[in-house]
Amino acid sequence: MFSTWSAHAIKGDPDGSSKGWVQGESSSSQRDAVYGGLSANDGRLTARSQTVTYADAHDNLILWDKILRSNGSEAWTDYTSAAAETYLKQLNLAKTIVLMSQGMAFSVAGTEFARTKQGCHNSYKAGDNINAIDWTAREDNAASAAYYKGLIQIRKAFSPITDPVNEYQKTDLANGDANLIAVEIPNQTAGEWSKLLLILNSGSSSRTVTLPAGDWTL
Repeated sequence: MFSTWSAHAIKGDPDGSSKGWVQGESSSSQRDAVYGGLSANDGRLTARSQTVTYADAHDNLILWDKILRSNGSEAWTDYTSAAAETYLKQLNLAKTIVLMSQGMAFSVAGTEFARTKQGCHNSYKAGDNINAIDWTAREDNAASAAYYKGLIQIRKAFSPITDPVNEYQKTDLANGDANLIAVEIPNQTAGEWSKLLLILNSGSSSRTVTLPAGDWTL
């Protein structure tokens, strides 16, 4: 089962201009849907492996295009402006949610470096000018791709995220802030970190989170 309810909360409706949580939508319902999606459980599942966790797919707008459209932009290949810097942060936030969530993580090839399909939401019969991967975007957004690789390394190093059956436990530290997800996740696996603190801020200003006691590594 695809976790569509959480995907819509992350980015808004698949093809339209509405915003989701990563674009700064501050409704508690959006935040709660993303929070619930972290453990890949909408109440119908018996195992985490029964959910495919994603933010975009081959159907509908690719994630970068959706973020631009929801922000009122069609500058598909602009990766250097001040606005693009904000959009890339929103893209990275969405990728963080997907790869720190349980379930089978799914992503469209190139999403990790802001691949565009120039706003085409149904590209199954579009030409190479739409569907071919522009590898210059990989060069332009090397930092974004490296960030994605780092997320994969964390995912592989912390067993609760990839547990195929058991829902990972999480303690909410956000104190009701609709633009903040802050959770402490414990780990009983020998030889790994004993806990992970995941802090996600979709707002335009900084947040302060009081860390639980202990020594923490960023």
